[in-house]
Amino acid sequence: DLGVFVEGLEQGREMGLDRLRMVAIEPLEHPDLAGLVRTAREMGYTEVEAWTSGRALADVTWADELKEAGLTHLDLPLFGHEADLHDEIAGVRWSFVETLEGIANAVPRFDVRWHLILVAQNVAFIQDIVALAEDKGLGRPVSVLIPSPSSEDRGPYEAFAPRLSEVAEAVAALPGELGPYLLQRGLAHQI
Repeated sequence: DLGVFVEGLEQGREMGLDRLRMVAIEPLEHPDLAGLVRTAREMGYTEVEAWTSGRALADVTWADELKEAGLTHLDLPLFGHEADLHDEIAGVRWSFVETLEGIANAVPRFDVRWHLILVAQNVAFIQDIVALAEDKGLGRPVSVLIPSPSSEDRGPYEAFAPRLSEVAEAVAALPGELGPYLLQRGLAHQI
């Protein structure tokens, strides 16, 4: 309901907020996102950010529409440095290709940040993932996250999340200041 969204925006402005962060399953798939962004900007929000996979921005027309509406920031995850790994973790075939196309369209239009989500399948490839992000103009990750269990059933979590000892070993093996940098980005709180 757009009315509820607008009410929330109004309440935020009344509280003095001027930054809006949209976090959902995939905010860029909302059919009226451009209108919502435009409304937020007209109400005085100076920064409007979406947490996204980035895949929807493979459509350059959509990227242009969101830029014109006033979207300022994106935050997206990278799961792997190559298609098979990224797609396996994302659970979507062609996700890697679409994400890279989205990044290519986003970097010249928005302030794009990214976060590294470490799972069992990618912990050995931290350096490669960071190198890919830097090559695509994203720089280093703004945060490093390790999934935590969301239910009492730890079976799926234990198959997905890396062992903390594996993460510590992988970080210790990173060259230069990359390991300490990742620790500062939140990883130290999770190991």
